[in-house]
Amino acid sequence: MKVCILAAGCGTRMNRYGEWIHKGLLPVRGQAVISHLVAQFPKETEFVIALGFRASQVRDYLLIAHPGRKVSFVEVGNFEGAGSGPGLSLLSCKAWLNEPFIFAASDGIFEFAGVPLHGNWIGVQKVADPEKWCSVETTSSGGVTAFHYKTKAPTHLAFTGIAAVHDHQAFWQGLEGDGRLARGELQVN
Repeated sequence: MKVCILAAGCGTRMNRYGEWIHKGLLPVRGQAVISHLVAQFPKETEFVIALGFRASQVRDYLLIAHPGRKVSFVEVGNFEGAGSGPGLSLLSCKAWLNEPFIFAASDGIFEFAGVPLHGNWIGVQKVADPEKWCSVETTSSGGVTAFHYKTKAPTHLAFTGIAAVHDHQAFWQGLEGDGRLARGELQVN
């Protein structure tokens, strides 16, 4: 199994903390957020880390904190400004991800014990203010019917930043095909 951790972004919403430390390295319950994510996966998991902002901090931390884990680092050329975004980070990692994979934001705490690590799925959470997030419309059985990026929508489900991609060829075709920019960034929705 491969897991792509998106750690290229600048963390502009982190305000003062982003000036000194990468958002994925901020401590929660005594360890870096990114370590909580790595710990969710079996020891044999292969990680692909998209790097950009404060790349050396993330690389050095992971090599020290998680020795023995199989990690590939991919530098994202445009990690800030027009055309950047999580979609671009994923496209930068495509050569390492031509098989089913999971991708996750480096600054999220995801507790998914019992969730199958295969198939196609996205993590969602009910929120009071969906217009602040990428919101998701679903069927009664959980199938995704629409995404709305930071707009008023008829849903209170927000994409949490983690997804499993089993049908990777279709995923790459969709991401490369329409090049949707939202607020100047290439999004995965």
